[in-house]
Amino acid sequence: MARIAQSTKVLAEGGYEKIFHQSFETTPEEKLEKSYACYLSTSAGPVIIPLHQLKAVNPSTSKTNPAEKYIQVISVDSHEFWFIGFVNYDSAVAVLQEALQSPV
Repeated sequence: MARIAQSTKVLAEGGYEKIFHQSFETTPEEKLEKSYACYLSTSAGPVIIPLHQLKAVNPSTSKTNPAEKYIQVISVDSHEFWFIGFVNYDSAVAVLQEALQSPV
């Protein structure tokens, strides 16, 4: 049911790209590369990490519950972010690791 609600919101607001530009301070030439449904615990609100700011992407699985998968993202200024609850975890890991290897 949550996916239907998310899809309805995305359509109503003009698509992921439009939501991206409304949610974050971006320049007109910036574009959204990929988006994934997941959770991030932060008191600061939505988080954006420009690709050139990525230092590390570390996939992780809970030792007590292998179904719980996480992605730790570390920025070049050593801030850590833990993303959880992915709908498409393997694809998110692959895209983030590819972005880390690609020159920006």
